[in-house]
Amino acid sequence: MNQKKTKNSSSRVKIVQKIYGYLMNPDEEIIYPKSQNKKLIKDVVSGTIERIELIEETIVNHIGDDINLKKTEKLLKIILFAGVFE
Repeated sequence: MNQKKTKNSSSRVKIVQKIYGYLMNPDEEIIYPKSQNKKLIKDVVSGTIERIELIEETIVNHIGDDINLKKTEKLLKIILFAGVFE
């Protein structure tokens, strides 16, 4: 029995997948397939990766009392980073 793949993933899901893939394998090249939102995805992913220290500092300044980044799961961190960049 074949499982159907979802045809169109949202841009946010693709962004999280790209950032997660980069953090797991930093040496691997990020490939952006043809998509109507390719520019948005590429801008957010590359901007998040380039400014990760600034984003961490912003998160600590604004919600540092509520969240500890050292004890937070990687997926939640990625979602926060991508959300702060946007």
